[in-house]
Amino acid sequence: MALVLALLYAALLEFIRSYLRNFRNKPAVDFGETLPSISVIVPFRNEKATLPELVRMLLSQNYKGPQPEIILVNDHSTDGSGEMEFPAGVRLIHLSGGEHGKKAALTAGIEAAKGKWIVTTDADVVVSPDWLYALLKQSDDYSAQMICGGVEIQSDGSFLQDFQLMETRVLQGCGIAAMEAGFPLLNTGASLAFRKEAWLAVKGYSAHEHIASGDDVFLLFDMHKSFPAGIQYANHPAAIVFTKPVESFRDVILQRIRWVSKMKYYRSVAVFLIAFIVLGRAFAVLVTLVSGSWLFLLLLLGIGGLAELRLLKAASFQVKTVSVFNRLLMVLFYPFYLLILAIGAIVYKPDWKGR
Repeated sequence: MALVLALLYAALLEFIRSYLRNFRNKPAVDFGETLPSISVIVPFRNEKATLPELVRMLLSQNYKGPQPEIILVNDHSTDGSGEMEFPAGVRLIHLSGGEHGKKAALTAGIEAAKGKWIVTTDADVVVSPDWLYALLKQSDDYSAQMICGGVEIQSDGSFLQDFQLMETRVLQGCGIAAMEAGFPLLNTGASLAFRKEAWLAVKGYSAHEHIASGDDVFLLFDMHKSFPAGIQYANHPAAIVFTKPVESFRDVILQRIRWVSKMKYYRSVAVFLIAFIVLGRAFAVLVTLVSGSWLFLLLLLGIGGLAELRLLKAASFQVKTVSVFNRLLMVLFYPFYLLILAIGAIVYKPDWKGR
């Protein structure tokens, strides 16, 4: 059974890799001749250190359409970021006392937005001067309702940071491949664009407002349900934003548990089948290690590890390389890491920024 799970796991990763390669081999879409009016929504809570630089980058965009509208939404910050002064052209909105959370902040910003397209991002990211241009270049396609960009971890080459970089690349690669295969899996709200009319048509975040996180992926599901052919991924490296890694493995685990905890709200058979294969293979590795079957353990790690390395290579859109040592170390560490997340998602209730 352990060998079967390892082979299923490798086959799953090869399936993902094939669709990801198809996406990457597609010719890049030409920049649109006419770019729409857009509103950039930045929800924030206690981001005094990063907001000014993000605003500077947003005001310096090489966007060829109408001047982007920038809306910052303060979610009851306590570090003074809600009292900061921003340049002309930047709107600052404060949530009322009865409103809180990222979805409430996004809703307030989107409802106040004047742009035909909404772009969301996080307050702590770094964007290139061509970010909005690259993200919205496909917007003149009439069928496009949502365009998904990517996020890249800024790594110093240490295993802790390279691990986050590699995992983020693989997760995004899985998201792209899943969409290429015809079903949504994940995206990121740090680089995301969608038509305001489409957002209104699916009633915003109302269907999942009781879930603390998941503003991006649950909106993806709703959009795909209403507009099956309307979800696209931006096939341009400038559509990727950059963010800092977390500073300890404990913080990595807690962050990922927050992500994994959303899965209990998924209603996709494919998602649960994937989870069964991935976690089943990880558990098989653990059982084999405990039993002391070293040669069989190497076989299981080798089968899955080779598929992981091949997928990682296909998912590496950026020029930043990861050392061979860190890639091999991730292969050894990853099965046990996945089990920790699975157990943590069951027994631990994560919070975020004091909530």
